[in-house]
Amino acid sequence: MLIEKKPGRRLYHIWDDLSLEHKKIVMERVANVLVELSRLKFNVIGNMMKGDAIGPPFYQVPIDEYREETAMSNKPFSPTLEYLQFFLELRSYGSGVFARVGDILKSHLSSVAASALLSPPFRLMHGGFDAQNFLFEVGTQGDDGYSSKFDPPRFSGIIDWEYEVTGPAYYLYEYPIFIQDDDHNKSAYADNAILRRHFLSKLIHSFPKGSKEREEVRMCMKKSYILNWFHDAFVQMGGLSKEQFAVLAGNFVNEAEEGTGAPYQGRPDYVPDEDVKGEY
Repeated sequence: MLIEKKPGRRLYHIWDDLSLEHKKIVMERVANVLVELSRLKFNVIGNMMKGDAIGPPFYQVPIDEYREETAMSNKPFSPTLEYLQFFLELRSYGSGVFARVGDILKSHLSSVAASALLSPPFRLMHGGFDAQNFLFEVGTQGDDGYSSKFDPPRFSGIIDWEYEVTGPAYYLYEYPIFIQDDDHNKSAYADNAILRRHFLSKLIHSFPKGSKEREEVRMCMKKSYILNWFHDAFVQMGGLSKEQFAVLAGNFVNEAEEGTGAPYQGRPDYVPDEDVKGEY
């Protein structure tokens, strides 16, 4: 096996030291990656296999209190509902509250808007699209001499692709978690709002005005509590006990029925930014 070491540092090591203008440049690079991934289109949901075939998706399941192991479904999935229901059954453990979760999910996906955003063609997603896997070079020696620490960071690449999966465009177009607001870091709210707007503008203006692709981005970024919560809790989160999943499911049912659930869990008072509501 030949392994090449990519240059650069993980983004989370340098993020807090970057100026706002340099953070905006980073968000442009991240948006460019999503645009490139959006151009890869597939007919089914699953993981990349040898020969560019799409096979069954991998996922993590707990084997005891501290450890998880990688498992694989029996097949790739075509309808998104089938894919999401697979994870609901995987986590449900027979409790009645999960049947209500399934009813809410099915009802939501039956709407015209949700159905369009979750239908083929599916796109390739990283599986860990966050600051720990983005590499940037800052202040390193270049071919033309020394690069100052005041120069913009240069995108080097993305690592850890082992959990990449094809899936709906809705889950491809997302604000990276490090510019989502979190109640534990309220001092970042103002900069995050600027960075989200800049990121979304870059995404949208990467496609021609009036194009289907531009409209797809705009619609995907109008996030749904039901779709976001379900994916975060059931698809991505594997290391919980039966009782913990049941509590999550019960909270979801209550919030979905009362209309109080927010699409982003880090800030309970989150409302969509004006740039998401606006027209481009």
